[in-house]
Parts: sequence; C-alpha cells; structure tokens
Amino acid sequence: MGAHELAVRWAEALEGAVAPTLTRTQVERLLDGFGDRLIAAVQGTEDMTVAREAARALVAANYRDPLAVHRSVLVLCKDLVTDACPDPACADYWPVRDRAIELAAEFAAEFTAGLRNAALAEQETTLTAAMTAAREADARRQLSEARFQAIFEGASVGIGTVDITTGQVVDVNNAMAETLGVPAAQMPGRSVAEILGPSNIGEAFDLFQRLLSGEIDRFRFETQHTKPDGSHTIIDLSMTVVRDSEGEPRFLIGVTVDVTDRKELADRLWYDAHHDSLTGLPNRLLFFDRLAAATGQVGVCYLDLDGFKEVNDRRGHTAGDQVLCEV
Repeated sequence: MGAHELAVRWAEALEGAVAPTLTRTQVERLLDGFGDRLIAAVQGTEDMTVAREAARALVAANYRDPLAVHRSVLVLCKDLVTDACPDPACADYWPVRDRAIELAAEFAAEFTAGLRNAALAEQETTLTAAMTAAREADARRQLSEARFQAIFEGASVGIGTVDITTGQVVDVNNAMAETLGVPAAQMPGRSVAEILGPSNIGEAFDLFQRLLSGEIDRFRFETQHTKPDGSHTIIDLSMTVVRDSEGEPRFLIGVTVDVTDRKELADRLWYDAHHDSLTGLPNRLLFFDRLAAATGQVGVCYLDLDGFKEVNDRRGHTAGDQVLCEV
C-alpha cells in the first residue's frame, strides 16, 4: 500500500461522518497530498507538523464530526504503520509505531483546537452582529430591529436581552430556552437568578451583579449548568452592556453556546492522545508530561515481562498483543 492507497483508505474511513462540501474524489485528492509526508514522518525523515497540517485541512473542509477524529486516529495508528513497515518482525516496527502514536496525538490536538476556534468564531460573529444592530436602533430603528429580529430568532446560539435597571429578562430566543432547559415563554419578566436556580448561582451571578452595577462592561466564561430536569450541560456564556450613541447603558445582551459535546470530544481526544491504543495504558507523552510537572524526588518502577519475546516469535504479534492486554 502506497501513499495514494493510504489516502483512499483514509477517505473511505471518513465516510459516514458529517458530510463536508467535498466529494469523495476531492477528499481523496486532499488527503493524497499528505500521504508521502506522513509515511516519511513515521519513518523519521519528516517533521511531525504534517499531522497538524492534515488536521487543519480536514477542519477547513468542514469535518466537525467526532467520528472524523476517531477514524483518522485509527488510520494513523494502524494503516499508516502497516504502510510504512508492513512486516511486524522488522527492527523498525516499534519505532515506527511510536512515531505513529505521536502523529495521532499531534493530529488530535490540532483538530480539537480547530473545532474550538470554529465554535468561538461563530459565537463572536453572532454577538458582534447583535450588538451592531442594537447600536443602530436609534438611527434606523425599523430596519435595524428587523435585522436584529432575524438574527435573534434564527441564530443557532442562545441570545437573550436583560433590562439593565431591573435585572429582569426582556426576551430570549428558542436556542437560549433550549440551552437553559426553561421554556422561552416563562423567562420574560423574571430575574436571571430566578431562572438559573440556586444550583447555578455562582460565578455567573457575581459577574452579572458587577455588570448591572457598571463595574464591568462584559464577561465571558464556561460553566456547568444544571437544567430543571436534573441533566447537566457545559455552557459558554457571554454577556455585554449595550450602550446608546451617548454612551449610556441601554440593556444587556447575553449569548450562550452549549459546548458539552465539544468538551467531551476534547476530553476523549486528550485521552486517546495520551494512552496506548492497544492496552489503554498511559503512553510516553503522558509519562513525560507527568515527569515535567513533578517536583522534588521522583521514583520510577520498571517492570519487565519475562518470556514475552518468545510469545511474539512463536505465536506472532497478534498473540503478543493479546498477552499485553491481559497483563
């Protein structure tokens, strides 16, 4: 299997993930540009940054499904190793496999960063558009209100407005209601604290009070939110004071994004990048991370597996892998 066959296998593995705008042929052509360099990387003659370039290319092609990462990591850790070193008995097999794991870690890290940046860019774009429309309300009220209403109702992120003098909710869109788990019709006229509930009144409420008092103009952070039905989500919350042309505060606008799936994906990618794909044990990346973070004296215990080479020699590496998993 050569570089082109690797690209074909990779493109095949990506089928079934959230479909990008590219055709199957275009996906193969995209991945084909990385085949030779990825093979060279596991052979030790190419820089590991090629994995990050491949991840950026897939994110740019609109691959946002966790399956795309999962299957890509499998291709890098299995098919790429087979392509670069088809005979498991060769002397370079284990170094090639170790470099493939490092490549997969680089790929996963870049893919996670790309997903996060894409989500944040969408949130910032929505917030900026909403604030721009609000500031133009006095000058071109009818047109601005129509534009804002279109953004408000059709946005995929939660948007809500709050009366700055009373701290009560004025209006929310359906996305906000879904994120908080409270029907949209039940929120106007109620305070933010009442809507959030006792279990969620913490840092967000403190920041909200500072916003109402004029101490700060905006805040943004991620927090765990407990819905009335008891389910938990992770929310990226932004809130900003909207001022009129004279600089006087008019109202507050909040934007929420449910980032639960992204956080779970990031945690899963981190685990996959720092643990051996065969045994699930912490790999050398996690070992050196822990070693670098350690302070004072460090104790190391080295365990040897007697007779393991004989298992590989007589039964093959598949049997050897099974023995490693059992141990």
